[in-house]
Amino acid sequence: MAVLDVLTIYDLKIDKGNPTDLQMEYLTEEAPAAWKDSVLYGKDEIAVRLTAKDTMSGLKGLYYQYKSNVISTSSQGKDWTKVDLISDKIEKVDNEDGSISYVFRIPAQFRGNVSFKAVDQANRVTEYWDDRTVVADNRNPQAIISYTAQGGSCLVAKVTKDTEESQERADVPEEQVDENTRFIYDGAVTASVDMTEANFEAEDVVLTVWKDGTEIWNGAVAEAQKIANDCEISEWTVNKENDKESLTIQLLADGDYQIGISYKDRSDNKMHYVSGEYEQKEGEAVYQSNIITIDTTNPEVEVSYDNNTVVNQHYYNAGRVAIIKVTDRNFRPFETDWKITAKNGDSVIDPKTVENGNANVVDDTYSELKNWSDWTQDPQDPSVWYAKVPFEQDAFYNVSFACRDLAGHALKADYADAFVVDTTKAPLEKMKISYSEELHTWQKVVQAITFGYFSYKDQVTVTLTAEDEMSGIDYITWTYKRENGASTTKNVSERTETITRDQITYSKRGKQAVAGFTLKATDAEQFRGAVSFTATDMAGNTSEIKADAQRINIVDNISPERTVSYSPAKQVVDAATGLQKTSYQYEQEGTDSVLYYDRDVTVTFRIEEANFYTEDVIIAVNGEKRVPDQWIQNGDVWTGTMTLSGDGDYYVTMDDTDRSDNKMHSYRSEKIVIDTTAPVIQVTYGNQDVKRTEGSRLYFDRTQTATIRITEHNFRADDVTAEVTAVDVTGRNVAVADYAAYLSNRGNWKKDGDVYTATITYPVDANYTFDISYHDLALNEAADYTPDLFTVDQTVPDNLSISYSEGVQQQRIGVTPFRYYNQMMTVTIAGEDATSGIEHFVYNYRNASGVSAVNAQLLEAAIEKAEVIQNGRLFTARFTIPEYVLQGRNQFNGTVDFEAYDYSDNKSGLNDSERIVVDNLVPTVSVTYNDPVREVNGIAYYAGDIDATVEIHEANFYAEDVQISVEKDGQSGYGINANWTENSADVHTGTFRLSEDGDYLLTVNYTDRSGNRMESYTSGQLTIDTQHPGIYVSGLQADSANKEEPYGFTLTVSDSADNLLAGDIAPVLTAVTCDESGNYTTQEVELPAPEMTENQQSYQIQVENLEADGIYTLSCKAKDMADQEYDRMTLEDGQEYETVTFSVNRNGSTFRVDEDTADLLDQYYVYQVPQDVVIEEINTDPIEHYAVKMNGKVLTEGIDYTTNVTSADGTWSVRTYSVKKELFAEEGEYHLVVESVDKTDTAAYSDIKNLKLAFVVDQTAPVVVFSGLESGGRYEAQEQTVTAVPTDDGGKLKTFQAVVTDKKGEQKETLITLKGDELETYLAEHDGRISFEIPEGLEQQVTVSCSDHAVKEDGSTNTYDQTFDNVTVSTSKMIIFFANKPLFYGVILVCCAAAAGVIGFVIWKKKKKVKKEEA
Repeated sequence: MAVLDVLTIYDLKIDKGNPTDLQMEYLTEEAPAAWKDSVLYGKDEIAVRLTAKDTMSGLKGLYYQYKSNVISTSSQGKDWTKVDLISDKIEKVDNEDGSISYVFRIPAQFRGNVSFKAVDQANRVTEYWDDRTVVADNRNPQAIISYTAQGGSCLVAKVTKDTEESQERADVPEEQVDENTRFIYDGAVTASVDMTEANFEAEDVVLTVWKDGTEIWNGAVAEAQKIANDCEISEWTVNKENDKESLTIQLLADGDYQIGISYKDRSDNKMHYVSGEYEQKEGEAVYQSNIITIDTTNPEVEVSYDNNTVVNQHYYNAGRVAIIKVTDRNFRPFETDWKITAKNGDSVIDPKTVENGNANVVDDTYSELKNWSDWTQDPQDPSVWYAKVPFEQDAFYNVSFACRDLAGHALKADYADAFVVDTTKAPLEKMKISYSEELHTWQKVVQAITFGYFSYKDQVTVTLTAEDEMSGIDYITWTYKRENGASTTKNVSERTETITRDQITYSKRGKQAVAGFTLKATDAEQFRGAVSFTATDMAGNTSEIKADAQRINIVDNISPERTVSYSPAKQVVDAATGLQKTSYQYEQEGTDSVLYYDRDVTVTFRIEEANFYTEDVIIAVNGEKRVPDQWIQNGDVWTGTMTLSGDGDYYVTMDDTDRSDNKMHSYRSEKIVIDTTAPVIQVTYGNQDVKRTEGSRLYFDRTQTATIRITEHNFRADDVTAEVTAVDVTGRNVAVADYAAYLSNRGNWKKDGDVYTATITYPVDANYTFDISYHDLALNEAADYTPDLFTVDQTVPDNLSISYSEGVQQQRIGVTPFRYYNQMMTVTIAGEDATSGIEHFVYNYRNASGVSAVNAQLLEAAIEKAEVIQNGRLFTARFTIPEYVLQGRNQFNGTVDFEAYDYSDNKSGLNDSERIVVDNLVPTVSVTYNDPVREVNGIAYYAGDIDATVEIHEANFYAEDVQISVEKDGQSGYGINANWTENSADVHTGTFRLSEDGDYLLTVNYTDRSGNRMESYTSGQLTIDTQHPGIYVSGLQADSANKEEPYGFTLTVSDSADNLLAGDIAPVLTAVTCDESGNYTTQEVELPAPEMTENQQSYQIQVENLEADGIYTLSCKAKDMADQEYDRMTLEDGQEYETVTFSVNRNGSTFRVDEDTADLLDQYYVYQVPQDVVIEEINTDPIEHYAVKMNGKVLTEGIDYTTNVTSADGTWSVRTYSVKKELFAEEGEYHLVVESVDKTDTAAYSDIKNLKLAFVVDQTAPVVVFSGLESGGRYEAQEQTVTAVPTDDGGKLKTFQAVVTDKKGEQKETLITLKGDELETYLAEHDGRISFEIPEGLEQQVTVSCSDHAVKEDGSTNTYDQTFDNVTVSTSKMIIFFANKPLFYGVILVCCAAAAGVIGFVIWKKKKKVKKEEA
């Protein structure tokens, strides 16, 4: 080879070492910065010096970078930057030790780490990483402080704060709010501090909270704090991505709070704050709030009085002074309402004059205490205030006190009281006494005084009347005194009692009182005397005594007394019991006796009465008046007699009333009887339905009833004697009722005049004999009675039985016993009857339901009494089945039953459940199969199950006796139970199925229960061969939600070798997807073609990734070459599925609102929220974890909102949240956020998902303050300039218009019109003020209207309207003078008066001159 070129090496260095001595320094003097907690904080920039060296090849360059180590977007780093150390343009420093240094600067708004690399000439690299953090930050922290009322509370007042010099607590207009304004809330308040700071450290923020002037927290907030029950401070919430930090201070308990915040960041940037307390409140470094007052406590009032000596709860007989004590932190007199209504009778008096004792009449109530001067503050407790009100005049007072504090809290219950001051007693001239009507009256003069005597029988009622015009009468005290010289035996001497309010009747508006009392005579007390009384009013003032001494009232109620007696009777009987009384007192009354006589009766009468008159005595016998033979007197006792004669019943009565109308107790005698007649007996029977007669005995099949009638005036059942016997069929006694006792019981007899009837019933089965006898109270005997013979048998024969001759065999099938015969058999029947005995039998042997027609039956065969054998109470008989020789058409399969009839024709039957089979016929069989796929060489082949049908002909068939045996694959046979169907009574079909693959042989054998054996059956060979493919899916879970990227699955179909084709695999994958417009699409996803696996026995389909979010459904069918088809897939969980549904959910939820809510959000400012706010969240999977927040507060499901989930075919899941409209009833700004976590644990926030749910409820019309305009205003100018300041607290102004109208209200000229943005711009440019000019004119009307943006349901808005009348603008002083009507008309009147005076003076002078001339 020739040498073509020559290489010359002049200088060669081999460098195997990396650069060394890498150093990084931060030049804190050059660019001021300081280390704090291992972090370097600088302001405008950070200066960094890099140093490195390489002793072999030398450094070629440096690479540096500073990367943000926070997620904040404000922190701006820089990627690798090259410093070419070889270039002359680079400012570097060559150090004495051979190293090279380079300085670069990191500009502001950076937080992170710095690193660099040194590269030598051999391109060898050494890196240096500084894990310390450096910060360059020159932005001031920005703080926004806002205050929000919690949970339905609100800001209710803005007032001047209290000072040592002033305590007015005056309302502060919005435009005048400043640092001296105190904000009053009626509930808890949340102060929100929203900070914007990239390099925030919580410990640098000093928070101070004062309550009632005392510091309750001072320092940094490292974690959430709860300060007693006053305050809760949250920990700082930091959003590092957006440099946002937030803290909330919840002011909870009542008190005056202030909040202070001081903060500068570690780069020495001072906080700049803006507060929502009022528009101009902003500043730096240190923030201090206005006083924030929380008041949730209702005011308390306590009213006390100096005079508490009360009578009857509300009445006082002396004046009193009320001391009112109000306890409340935010008290203001103007919010009190103290009312007094004072009445004297029906008139209302002025309470102001009451204290002076004048009581002037007025028409309204007195309401005062509205000024601070009316109240005195408690020096020990500033929340306590006092006021005093005197009550001196007699009057009815109604007082009430209501109070509302500056937080709008009213008293829990308003104070109300009513009382009366009354110092005057009831007048004597209006007191009187009256009495009830007397029986008799007369007069008597005693010592020239006329006394009136008034007599009463039992009592006299006295009525007392008194009046009191002020408080009314409370009670009345009356006194009765006995007349001098009256009897002292029974007349009461003196009695005094008090009648209370509950016994008094009031009238004349309650001023007049009427009460009564009664003087009632008794045996021990009589009255003869006079009455007096006093009246005491409700205030305790008692009147003078009112007396009625000239009226004597007499009350006498002593009645006459008497006794009556009789001659002795033959017999006395107790009327109630009918029993004879062995001793009897004839003067005794009320003995309830009957006196029996056989001769005349003598009656003796005796009366004791001081004032007796025979004509006042009334005596009657059986109601007819009779007079005694004579009356004999002995002092106050009078005696008379009379005689009763003849048979009958007698009653004697007597009455007497004296001249004082005192009535004697009426007398009525006992019953008096004379009787001599004998009784008569008659018996009849109710049941005449005789079933059979044997000799003199009658047989009945139901209860017999006997009716016994006895005719007798003076009847007594005790004297009835009856004899009854009862025996059974064997002659033994039967237990029956005690008929003799029954008939001797009086309660069992009914009376009809002199006829007495008793009914006895024979309900017990027996053979009866009946006899009866009777005599009356006079021992008269009834005629002898002939006995009756009869039988009552209501009971059917019992203990029926059937027995059979011996057969081939006995078996029980279920609960039914069977007997089997192959020749004629014998049946024996029997029964018992206790009373009349069995007379004959009727029997049947009947075919069972559905049996073969070869069976014959016999019905209604009778066995008469001659063939019935009796043994005591047992009766038997016999018969055969069949009746004649057993042949082909008289086989039998059925049951036997019979009936037994007794002598009363009662029958009972026995249906024997035991089946009797008489059978001598042999069974036959045939077997068939379903069609095979093919049949070769006598072998039948099946691709599926073999269905076999066995048909047996047999009249008495039992499937369990059939023996079907199967041999499989040459193994020992096994038995099969077929499913049997009864085609008819003789034909029976059994079916069964062979399912497993294999070679089969069948045999069938059968012998019936009567021992008849069938010929055996054996089949040819039967073969089954089946298989189906298997379908398997991996990488997929049913009903799963998935967000992995990529996400796919593998489908595998397998079968035995060479028995599966790709063309017979049919997988289907469908997807329900949703586009950006919310439209759903259901489409089939194209799948790859199946590919054969290496083992040549299965196919696979591989799906790498499903890109679209959606709900997927997978199904698959596969069929092998034997036409075996399968459509169920096996997943990795081992379960089979016909379809598998799953979702791909990478993008999470989307949100939307309904049409009404969309309109609400578009309007933003609304008057009210008329419908619930409806939000819909759409996700591929049902949302189960969610929360709805309103203004940061989590709402309660079921109370604040309702939610439901809907999901239809072809769509995704939709969860609907319906927030109740009642939550937005109060004015304010509302923000709603829905937060949720879906099935893939993906969180969603409705506001982050671009659904801003915010609106303002504004129900207050704007307010306009004017300067330079008032009704009746007169302005001496060419035009009048008016300044208006419109405001809308919590809303936004929409329109402003000022017009001039005539007196009819029709518009004449528009002065100014501003709308929408034009209005907003105008106010911004003119410091919130609107100016317009009113042109010249006399008595003009100026109308100003101003509306806001809050739209009501009818489309209107909150509108301020005001009209200023009689506004005059003119440069003419005369017009201005004319416009001042009072002055104008006053001048005219004065001028007219002056002119009239001059004219009058002239006329007077002329008259005077004429008189002089005449003189």
